[in-house]
Amino acid sequence: MVKSLLELAVEIVSGQSNQRTLTGVEIQSLLRDTYHALKEIEKLESSGGMMESMSTGEEPVVSDLHRSQTAGTSVKLGIDPLQSIGADTIVCLECGKEFRQLTHLHLKRAHNLTPGEYKLKYNFSPKQSLMALSVSRRRKDQAKEQNLGEKLKRARAAARADQSRSNDRTQD
Repeated sequence: MVKSLLELAVEIVSGQSNQRTLTGVEIQSLLRDTYHALKEIEKLESSGGMMESMSTGEEPVVSDLHRSQTAGTSVKLGIDPLQSIGADTIVCLECGKEFRQLTHLHLKRAHNLTPGEYKLKYNFSPKQSLMALSVSRRRKDQAKEQNLGEKLKRARAAARADQSRSNDRTQD
């Protein structure tokens, strides 16, 4: 018995959901994307086209297809990148999940992005922290309490002095 595209998509997504925890929204999105990718593959096959070979070192057409469907996810989510950082949460513009801090681990595992790539993709400043404003404020207050600014200033001055002494020795 030949399976329908929907049945194949459900089977694929089911296998992925057994490997990691997915929300209902993620399952819906993944199912939709998988179904559309399978439909595109079916069109390619019926028109006599072929997918690029993985042995050439290039990714197959399906990956490009998936990327084009997931690109601009923030538009689908209806979230303005600048408004994704709230008082108590930050919304991941890739998947729509809310966090107190958007970590390197989440971005790498779930979306295969580094924080720098994420910031570049959504036009954040490279210096922008990917955390809720309350978390950022609390860390700033803790740094002030521990006098970290002064300690850093002294450490930098000591390092410059050591470097200067090292340079003087090599010139003699």
